[in-house]
Amino acid sequence: VAINRYGMRLPMKAFFGVTGALLYYMAFVFAGQGVKDLQEAGLVGLTVLEGWPRWPQLGIYPTVQSLALQGVLVVLLVFGLAWSRLRRSPPRA
Repeated sequence: VAINRYGMRLPMKAFFGVTGALLYYMAFVFAGQGVKDLQEAGLVGLTVLEGWPRWPQLGIYPTVQSLALQGVLVVLLVFGLAWSRLRRSPPRA
């Protein structure tokens, strides 16, 4: 709306970089909280990791199930970033 109304020019690469990071953060948090809610409902097993930290604002709960799902998200992020960088690299002569 601000772009159309006021003619603002936003750097698209930075804009989509920030929104992509925000979406990834939300997916990470929702994954952890979703698994915790399913565990509370008794639909997913509960394997507590004693002594591990709990950071609810990041969706991190000390259970094998929630951390496994969030680990998959981290692996997908690393794979996606590596793939993106490899595609942008100039071809070798």
